[in-house]
Amino acid sequence: MTDRLHIEQRGSGDRPIVFLHGFLGRAQDWLPITSELPSHYRAVCPDLPGHGRSVTVEPSFDSIVTLLDHVLDAHAPTGADVVGYSMGGRLALTYALARPERCRSLFIESSSPGIEAPAERAQRQVLDAERAARMLEVGLPAFLAEWYRQPLFASLASDEALLQRVISRRSSGSVEGLARAVEGFSPGRQAYLWPDVHRLAMPITFVAGALDPKYSEIGSRLQQELPHLRLRIIPDAGHNVHIERPRAYLQALNEHLDATL
Repeated sequence: MTDRLHIEQRGSGDRPIVFLHGFLGRAQDWLPITSELPSHYRAVCPDLPGHGRSVTVEPSFDSIVTLLDHVLDAHAPTGADVVGYSMGGRLALTYALARPERCRSLFIESSSPGIEAPAERAQRQVLDAERAARMLEVGLPAFLAEWYRQPLFASLASDEALLQRVISRRSSGSVEGLARAVEGFSPGRQAYLWPDVHRLAMPITFVAGALDPKYSEIGSRLQQELPHLRLRIIPDAGHNVHIERPRAYLQALNEHLDATL
């Protein structure tokens, strides 16, 4: 195993933004967004552990802060805006609470500070271990077809052409690496961060799709905990806003970044 993430960098501006993708994704997922950023920004996009070209990096909450420290040391030594989607959002929250001085701002999409009940966390660990075994059993293409039939992705699945593009792009991942990731980055293994979110003093925006009631509610709850948080609910979008409604997502991101200049 290696202790460094593969990183793709786009743009040459003097303000770095670190983009953290979701489960099954990779750095290239962000290309439609990062290619539209103003020239004074520079996108730093790692493949997260078990994904893309970081397949040999062990997925673990115990090591993620150190791994992201390496990313910022190399590409954003004075700090960065941090963007995270779903799993990447959970990692962004974990990192921001551990290293607040390195996070200029947070832009979190469809993510959660964690599961409160220990019994529920334990159940989620079991579920994700079963998902890892299932992935190894049936292979990645069959697992992806099953994964995107979850109600969470109903709005994405309603656009068959878009869904097939997503599945095709993600079918090239490593089944072994992704199996480790679904288990190692399970929400059941994530620390329960809700009691600590009040410490997030940096500018923060939370984005969710209007068709994703679970994460829209999490955003509302976070706004109650953090009065300075900007909550953006995107119409006609589900869990994966930046793929389903990229223009609306980009507008929200640009507004967030403009507000932190």
